[in-house]
Amino acid sequence: MIISLHNITSLFHHRWAVPVIAELHQAGGGAKFITLLHRLHTNRPSLKRTLDHLVDAGLVQSNPGYGHPMRPEFILTKSGKELGPHCARIMKLLHRLDLVDVGLRKWPMCIIAAMDHGALRFTDIRTALPDITARALTLALKQMQDATIIERTVFDDSPPVVEYKLHRKARSIAESVTSLARAADKSRAA
Repeated sequence: MIISLHNITSLFHHRWAVPVIAELHQAGGGAKFITLLHRLHTNRPSLKRTLDHLVDAGLVQSNPGYGHPMRPEFILTKSGKELGPHCARIMKLLHRLDLVDVGLRKWPMCIIAAMDHGALRFTDIRTALPDITARALTLALKQMQDATIIERTVFDDSPPVVEYKLHRKARSIAESVTSLARAADKSRAA
């Protein structure tokens, strides 16, 4: 099954989207804004932008009829509940591998999803992720290489050929991101 990287790109566009979905999934019933703020150790504007994005995407909603309107509780929608276990697994892996900082930036998880089936060249990754700029891809690949998420191999050709492949420790992340992409595709189709 071919997965759509657009849904993953949209999800990872906001740094806190996956952690919010994971947190709401683990909370079970839902969580208030202030609770999410403290658990995620973020700031108010970032969390508000992320929640607004997730509400617009149909993944999170205010819990109707709960509490004061100025202090709403947020819950996952049906689509959000389908993504919850996958987001929680990704967060657990990122914490275990100490890759939260790099992993939650805009492009690394999208690049990992693109590279799930083997080594790719720079242009192949750009083709798989048409919204990424050359500069953003270069920076993301460098950060991922520094974090040992990917390996860069230069082949002695004329001109030299460079390939990127996932490091073995990133395989479990790739599987989780791919399953998240499939769940996102499935929830969009429903």
